[in-house]
Amino acid sequence: MDAYSGYNQIPMFKLDEEATAFITQKVTYCYNMMSFGFKNAGATYQRMMNKIFSQQIGQMLEIYIDDMIVKTMTTSQHLQDLEQDRANEDWTIFVDGSSNVKGSGAGIIVESPQGITVEHSIHFGFKASNNQAEYEAIIAGLAMAKDLGATRVILKSDSQLIVAQVQGTYQAKEALMVKYLENI
Repeated sequence: MDAYSGYNQIPMFKLDEEATAFITQKVTYCYNMMSFGFKNAGATYQRMMNKIFSQQIGQMLEIYIDDMIVKTMTTSQHLQDLEQDRANEDWTIFVDGSSNVKGSGAGIIVESPQGITVEHSIHFGFKASNNQAEYEAIIAGLAMAKDLGATRVILKSDSQLIVAQVQGTYQAKEALMVKYLENI
């Protein structure tokens, strides 16, 4: 397989974007995604592929820069390998919801088994307690992980109460907290 357009899917490091600037008569532009022509694009892409496919390289896959070789002989065996791989991978979701007089929101980090992270912050358009914010963060984090293809997750939160309620150690007593718990 040739993943030649993969280069264009790697975001530039924000501080490096300015170094890629070029000027036209009307406006200044800069790259926000890696361009194929950059000097270190090949090495950067190879490192990323090695990190993403670390569990598969050498067993069912070989990668050299943007060329991939799948080593399984049949489509059914390949699908079986992929399913087994997915089943053995735990994603980690870190959540932190908070509330104060100025508003409420949450921070969410979803980490793939290969160590790739997706960060997201949410500002709620409604008043919420710290516990509500924590539950909102968990629900949003689970939705993000599902959208990214996660089938198994490890959930991490700094709220001992919410963690204990999710694990079933503590009981949720408030009606709203019970509803949140039902959505997890």
